Amino acid sequence: MERAPVTLTYLERPVYGFPQVDDLLGLKGGTARRWIDGYERRGKGYPPIVRETRTDNELVTWGEFVETGLLASIPPAASAIPWSGPLRPTCSPNSCAPANPLSGWHSSTT
Repeated sequence: MERAPVTLTYLERPVYGFPQVDDLLGLKGGTARRWIDGYERRGKGYPPIVRETRTDNELVTWGEFVETGLLASIPPAASAIPWSGPLRPTCSPNSCAPANPLSGWHSSTT
């Protein structure tokens, strides 16, 4: 029995593991895992920033890699911005608005 081919967009293709993402983006070890898939520390769970929910999937898609790179480029002074959910758009049948918590943020260095 033949399987139908699975078609993935470029953004959905798995390309790296968490340690590779840390190395390629110059992040401290374990940062990509925490940002992309969330983590738990001392019994308290911290949800992912990049993924909508925790998956425990070790592979990072191209889209997740790009989003993590964008997060890594935010200056440390902006780290006080409150987290409000994944960086994916929130869509309803009538509209699609970005859910990016940084969408209203403007750098004071520009």
